[in-house]
Amino acid sequence: MSSYFPENLPDPNGNPGIDLPALATNKIIRISRLLDRQLVKLAHELGISVSDLRVIFLLGERRDCTLKEVIEGTVLDQGNTSRVVAKLVEQGLLQRSEDEDDARKTLLSLTGEGLNVLRRAAPERLKLENMIVEEFSEEERALLNAFLSRIDSLTQSEAFDLEVTGDTPAQG
Repeated sequence: MSSYFPENLPDPNGNPGIDLPALATNKIIRISRLLDRQLVKLAHELGISVSDLRVIFLLGERRDCTLKEVIEGTVLDQGNTSRVVAKLVEQGLLQRSEDEDDARKTLLSLTGEGLNVLRRAAPERLKLENMIVEEFSEEERALLNAFLSRIDSLTQSEAFDLEVTGDTPAQG
């Protein structure tokens, strides 16, 4: 097992070295970039943006969502999400409806045309997913999903609500 802090890396200040390629975050970034490239290609083939596709995938998975839930699920900022949703509604891919339980809430869902886009996009996304995990046993797939769910949950905590304020380190 590789160490995050191998002692064999020279450091002029005597600090332990960091094996950056071994960091879990770097692996996640590499996988994310691969998936993003695939999303860009797929979105281009469908004639929509990557943000559009992210919203469509989310609404295909969760059905009716509020704008807040779309923002949280896609990790897009509020302004961008509002623009994407408005555009998708205008294009007839999404619809807005009133929540039956709370008339103050507006729910977003895919229209028939939005479902058609999802039906065209989903097999490509599933093909990539299967390529990634095809060599895993069922137990390994379950563990991977459990670990990824746990990482996802942990990174949504307040501790990870990092605010970027320029190049200066955070004051403690």
